[in-house]
This record gives sequence, structure tokens and C-alpha cells, in this order.
Amino acid sequence: SKAKSEKPVATRDVAMRTDASDPDADWLASLSARERALAERLRTAIDNEDLAAIKALAKDTRNAQDDELRSRMVDALAWFDDKVLVELTPFIGDSNPEIAKAAFNAWDSAVDMVDDEKFRVEAATMVMQTLTDEDSLRLAATKLEACEDSKTALKAAVEIAANDGNPAAAAVARDVYEFITGEEWPGAPLARVKTITFKPDGESEDESP
Repeated sequence: SKAKSEKPVATRDVAMRTDASDPDADWLASLSARERALAERLRTAIDNEDLAAIKALAKDTRNAQDDELRSRMVDALAWFDDKVLVELTPFIGDSNPEIAKAAFNAWDSAVDMVDDEKFRVEAATMVMQTLTDEDSLRLAATKLEACEDSKTALKAAVEIAANDGNPAAAAVARDVYEFITGEEWPGAPLARVKTITFKPDGESEDESP
């Protein structure tokens, strides 16, 4: 009876692995039942160019154990540019460096399409707080340096620079502070004071005692 109970499952798995009409058969067969269901739903959403379905799957897929599944989600999101910045951002911190880099590259292109400067600053701030790779950090920092609303960008730079939890991001953010103000980083307490009185034309009033 044990052999009979296992036979349908074994037959189904073999059928999936040998189905020449589906190039993903071997991959799908290797997944857990939960992740296989996610993969199938993702494939359907991609085939239908269903943005809403892809966005809905992003959170569950982000926590998937299978690298290929997470990679395919990033590729799917990348097709929709600035419409999926929120969903792309968590993948930038992926444990697989290749997936993380692909997500960042997609984010980097997409964020430049956003007209709302405040949103771009918020997006750059969020991403810089999760990045540790210096090259990616400096690319993200250019979003702050290019912001016409320099005071808003400066506030974001101070927020990141004052965060001791990510030394790499803090170091790059201090460079952004110096780029915007033309002054060396004075330390978090004084930087916050200077930000309050910062003049967009590059002048600032020192309110320190």
C-alpha cells in the first residue's frame, strides 16, 4: 500500500521533469510545493503582462529560498520601470549578490524616470540605508546630489550619515553633505543644526555656540 500511495507523486514528478514542451519543467520539479505555486503564478503573470499580479507576488517571492525564483521576480519587475520602485527596493538587499545587483540596476534606471523630486529623495534614502557596496552607494547618492531641492537632499544625507548602523552608507552620505554645503562633515549634532538654517544658494548660518 505504501508503494501505491507514493506512485502518483513519483509519476507526476517524472512527468514534470520529462515534459519537453516546458523548458522550466526540471526547475519547477525541484521546488517545494509552495514555491512551485509561486513560480507558476509568476509565469502566468509575466505571460499576461499583469502588473498587479506581479506586484502582489513580490513580497512572498522576496522570501523564497530558491534563487532562480527571486531572480525571475526581479526581471519581471524591471519591465515596469518606475511603477514598481517600492517592490524592487527590498531585493536590493538580497543575499545573492547577482540578484541584489540586478535589482539595484533596475532601481537605478527606474528612479530617474520619476518626476517627483521628493519621492526620488525618499527612494534614494531608503536604498542607501540598505546598501553596503560602495559603488552602488555612490550611484544612489547621485540622486541626492542632483536634487534641485538641495535642502531636502541635505536632510536626507544627514539622516543617513548619522546612522551608525551602516558605516559604508554613512561615509558616502557625509561626502554628499560636503558636496551640497561645501563644508566638511561637522558631526551629526552640528550637521542637524546647520541643515535647519541651510540656504539653498550654498551659504549657511552657523548656530553653534
